[in-house]
Amino acid sequence: MSASVQVLPLPPGLYLFSVKAAGAPTPRVNGGLSLPAVHVGLGPGVRSEQVEFVAGPHTHGAWLFAPGDLLVTKVNGSGATLVMTSVRTPGGDVLSIKVERLESRAESSPAPRAVAGNGAESAAAGVRRSSKAARAVAAARPNGVVPVQVGLHVRSRGDMRFADVPWAGRVAPGLWIEAFSVRPLGVLGVQDLEYKGLTGSGFETPWLSDDKMCGTKGMAVPLVGFAVRLKPDAADGNYDCEYSGYFQSGVTVGPLRNGAPCRSTVANDPLEGIQLRVLKRTALPAEVPMAAAKAANRARARAGRRVASRRP
Repeated sequence: MSASVQVLPLPPGLYLFSVKAAGAPTPRVNGGLSLPAVHVGLGPGVRSEQVEFVAGPHTHGAWLFAPGDLLVTKVNGSGATLVMTSVRTPGGDVLSIKVERLESRAESSPAPRAVAGNGAESAAAGVRRSSKAARAVAAARPNGVVPVQVGLHVRSRGDMRFADVPWAGRVAPGLWIEAFSVRPLGVLGVQDLEYKGLTGSGFETPWLSDDKMCGTKGMAVPLVGFAVRLKPDAADGNYDCEYSGYFQSGVTVGPLRNGAPCRSTVANDPLEGIQLRVLKRTALPAEVPMAAAKAANRARARAGRRVASRRP
């Protein structure tokens, strides 16, 4: 068998782990095991009282391997780190697992700030209290574009920050993105945008915000997809998130908008670059163009009747 490990730090809350996609089961070898499978467990040093697991009616312990397998996890206190272990036959498929946060957004919004720690919490508060100079810079951007900072963890390069550049990443061929974060600068607060990622091991992260890293770091597992959107309860909901992805195969996908998944057309294609813009929505009244079009159609019809009447 072969195995890979996914480290998953989670803020306090309720989470649902489920099998998103499962291929045909492999013959039961290696002691009659059902593969591929994923085990969700406590990280080393995490106390058992910090996390509670409730398995679904057809789920065997904390193992997920069949369609319909469910595992509800309650993270207590200030948060906890889980470890997901994916086991498969050599060259076999990887099980795709989906993680969803079950609480409403209004109830769960304070949790990320609590788990961040004093330093990160102060930084997030500082972003919310954006200075007048930052707001002036954002207001001066063309077409209502809000400047954003994209943080990346790049293979063999570590953590990097990109602000006001055409592309975040694309450092060199083969240097894929393992994790990313998004921080708006100026008009929007750090809590107003949320984002998620899909890793090469088949793990889909929950929606994250507050500039938290989404994905893995230092595990040589690339991101193969991502999405960004404005939170429904954002202070100013009059913005669109527009983004594109550049992948190792040379494929560029996008622009996509508002939570649509950005993935390569090539299977398991590592993500190497992210292009992100946050744009002010421009509401155009639909009645004016409609009325103008009707008037133009009537004018063309009258002109056609006049031409027809003058024909012999």
